[in-house]
Amino acid sequence: MHTGFIQEKFPKGFKIIKPGKQRLLDILSIVASVDLISQFRYQSENISSGSAISRSAYYYDGSLDFEIMSLDKETFSVKFHGETAKKVKVNWTIGKSLVEAKIDGKSIVLKVARINSIYQARFRGSELKCVIIRKEFTPLFNLMPKKQKDINFKVLNCPMPGLLVSLNVSIGEKVEEGQALCIVEAMKMENVLYAEQPGVIKKINFVEGDILSLDDKIIEFE
Repeated sequence: MHTGFIQEKFPKGFKIIKPGKQRLLDILSIVASVDLISQFRYQSENISSGSAISRSAYYYDGSLDFEIMSLDKETFSVKFHGETAKKVKVNWTIGKSLVEAKIDGKSIVLKVARINSIYQARFRGSELKCVIIRKEFTPLFNLMPKKQKDINFKVLNCPMPGLLVSLNVSIGEKVEEGQALCIVEAMKMENVLYAEQPGVIKKINFVEGDILSLDDKIIEFE
């Protein structure tokens, strides 16, 4: 083992991978349970043990309807359409980033953050962003206009306000698609920003320790 071990083994950096179907259902089940625990705190609706609640989960390339039932304050039954119900036991309190859970007796630990209404869950290189909404709101949610975002591969913009924790590249350096460029800390979570395509670093507009705003141009490419 040496200081260049990670670069040697992963020369193109790390890529976030999408979870497979069963892993996706597991992650969504835990996020749905976390969401319901939050409802217990704020009492936005009457949640009682044994009463199934209809919900929809919207994620990067689809949506899934499900029913969730509270068995007790930390145990839930989550059933997706066409799937067998999952028993989810969650050890989590509001404010914690790590969620320790058991799904049908199998242990799984996620890193979960909530920014506004969006949940971001990470597990062993998989990342999932999703929104949990009431089933009756689904028709309205589908009517919301989708924001069209122009993608400029010549610039790395900051996706959220935060602290620039580290810069992994320098001016003139050639980078490959998927290579880690920098890390931005937001909401006590470190977010690794990657190169969308091969290129050469032309300009770096910030230094480590700088406070970044949304859409700040961190790095420019030739």
